[in-house]
Amino acid sequence: MAIEFGRQAYIKIGEETTWGTAPGSLPVDNRINSSTLSRSQELTRKSHLSSSTGAFQIDNYQGMSLAGGTLEMPVHYEGNGLLIKAALGSVNSSAGPAPFVHTYTPTLTLPSLTIKNQRGSGSSEEFLGCKIASMSLSCEAGGELMGSWEIIAKTANARAAALPAPVFGDGREVVHHEAGQLSFNGNNHDIRSFTFNLNNSQERRNNLGSKLTAEPQLSDVREVTLSVEADMNGDNIYNEQLNNVISDVQITFTNSDGNIFQITLKRAYLREYSDDVNTFGVLTRSFVFVGQGTTSAEALEIKITNDDATGVAN
Repeated sequence: MAIEFGRQAYIKIGEETTWGTAPGSLPVDNRINSSTLSRSQELTRKSHLSSSTGAFQIDNYQGMSLAGGTLEMPVHYEGNGLLIKAALGSVNSSAGPAPFVHTYTPTLTLPSLTIKNQRGSGSSEEFLGCKIASMSLSCEAGGELMGSWEIIAKTANARAAALPAPVFGDGREVVHHEAGQLSFNGNNHDIRSFTFNLNNSQERRNNLGSKLTAEPQLSDVREVTLSVEADMNGDNIYNEQLNNVISDVQITFTNSDGNIFQITLKRAYLREYSDDVNTFGVLTRSFVFVGQGTTSAEALEIKITNDDATGVAN
């Protein structure tokens, strides 16, 4: 058999109407940096006390069948909206004309996806009932805005032949020099890097009668954080952490085409702060914001401005 390579790996995704049932088409093709999507079968030693003469086990049984993993990919101004919607819950798009503004906001019930994973030069694998357990967006000076999505899936179909050549969208990638300053409490800050993390607290539900999970559900409070590293150039953030200042925190990327990618944590407070003195050189500080909701508003919002009329297009 031919050796397989990771080059040409990509994913096709589409939103499901019914959890665990593939839609008629998977309209979005995404480039990826890595995929750990897989299906595995738990195999457990039977608990009886019988053994071989040499005291080895003599039998096993099938436990739960597990599917899921993590996708990592560069983030674009167009093309990642379907994954962002699946992580937050909903998207509302402006009526136009272009440019269109797509506003992604959290909902209690998360949509599910079908994802076809083209395994480089080898086979493809279709994952059903994919729920986003967590999403991370991160960028550092000199780098790309990278996204990571942790997925709980219901199951996967048997591996099949390679998919046709992908049709990627024409959206530009979000890169470091397009970032503006971080804003909080009326002040703007130059930063070195940030990591946005959304934990959806999704949990597998294993029931008698099936090796597959039931539809994952919320198991705890959802949490959204923004971890930041910056040069030490004043005590505003330090004092705001001491005084439990609550304000929106926001960072915005804008490219030369007028495309915008904006992340906002609402009613955020500073949970952690550190500015140790440990070098002759430039001092740095790190701090973590936590977004908070209210009874009438949620803790975060992502806005993307581009030329697509829909927030889930390729």
